[in-house]
Amino acid sequence: MAYRRYETSVVATEPLVDADTFREPTERTSMAASSLSPLDNAGDKHGSRGLPTWFAYPLSIVMAPALSALLYSFVPDIMGAPLAAVSRSLNEEWQIGALLTWRLLEITLGWVYGLDHFDFVQLSAMANAPYYTLLYLFYGIGFEPLALALVIDMFSLWFPFWLLRPINYHNNLRTLTTPGTTKDLAVDKTIQMYMTAFAASIYAAVVYLSLVTWLPVFLIHHFEEVLTLDFAHNAVLPVVFTACLPIGWAAKDFLFSTSIVYARALPSEHKRFNPKTASLADTLMWNLGVDQFSSRESVLFSRTFLLAAFTALHSFVRVFATVEGATIYGAAGWSALWSAAALATGTGFLYIGDS
Repeated sequence: MAYRRYETSVVATEPLVDADTFREPTERTSMAASSLSPLDNAGDKHGSRGLPTWFAYPLSIVMAPALSALLYSFVPDIMGAPLAAVSRSLNEEWQIGALLTWRLLEITLGWVYGLDHFDFVQLSAMANAPYYTLLYLFYGIGFEPLALALVIDMFSLWFPFWLLRPINYHNNLRTLTTPGTTKDLAVDKTIQMYMTAFAASIYAAVVYLSLVTWLPVFLIHHFEEVLTLDFAHNAVLPVVFTACLPIGWAAKDFLFSTSIVYARALPSEHKRFNPKTASLADTLMWNLGVDQFSSRESVLFSRTFLLAAFTALHSFVRVFATVEGATIYGAAGWSALWSAAALATGTGFLYIGDS
């Protein structure tokens, strides 16, 4: 802007000369491009796998169970025998139908929510944790066969999404930083370490309190083939916390890091609660004490709900359909425990993000 002085006041006028007039076109283009943050260009990276959804979606449905069956066929008998010993015989039609229906539903949910292979494998790992934890702690299954089975389950879900789904914007930020921005929290290593410990502590607190109160009696009544309750009787919080660190890392990535990428700092972009137009999600957040929220809270709420519901459904189907001696109430109670931990973690991240 150019200025002319009139006595004691300064009046702004239109610029006398446009500086871009004297720049070469290539120079103007390069300057405009350099003004964009690397974060703004992250969405262009891996933007498409080149396959239409109508083809890629059914291909992933076929590929995931086929790949799982193929990999399990290579598992030695000595590794598969411990799992087979505590598994139901899948002779009933409802058992096979329930497992196939759930496999179809979980892949569909991944597509509907727009998850890429990073998101989907984190979600699936957290949802599988209750099943494998039950077998390891209370059915006496060794670590090696359970770890092998978990790797096969995760890889059979990860590979189709890696092959057929584009990488989401927030996951491209793993290699990009913009110092001084809110989104920097999504990749800052110190913050990530603290958030991992925070999420693990919530999961550990929920599991530990259950172990020392109602859970042992519940397991005896609703899981007929439980072999040992030693861990429940001898549980100490530091050990439970250490065991929950992998879940804490996945929850940090799936909930906190993703939502903070979409944070908005401008108050004008915040949505205030209006009971006349509020949706169910808006009402729930208002009841949680959030009177105004932005896109970060919306993403966090959506992902927390997905994690809690996905964990509950996956754990219930997996435990009730495959674990010998598990009653319907036992499967429901065990899955509810981990779903409650997921909800508590998401709520904790809601308040931490606001601060």
